[in-house]
Amino acid sequence: MTTVQTVIALAMVKEWHPRQMDVKKPFLQGELEEAVYMVQPLGFESNIHPKVLYGLKQAWHVWHLKITQYLHQIGFKTSESDNSLYVRSDSGSPIIIILYVDDL
Repeated sequence: MTTVQTVIALAMVKEWHPRQMDVKKPFLQGELEEAVYMVQPLGFESNIHPKVLYGLKQAWHVWHLKITQYLHQIGFKTSESDNSLYVRSDSGSPIIIILYVDDL
């Protein structure tokens, strides 16, 4: 949150116009490198929703790797002090992206 607050304060001082974007279903965008085997917990079986991977522990990590690779491909650099902060400044004015779970 310190990074978010700092960037918002900087935007206000510089009179930038911040934007927020919510990524729809980001955890479904990543590809797991390993096989996942699971069984529904006893007492919570569902025939309607037999497979739900949204809460998988690896989901956040896989999403973060995928969005980081994409941002690096299009010229963003990851901050050394906060790996959720990405900056690109090749056009004079910097473009700053903060990744917070599924928001940019």
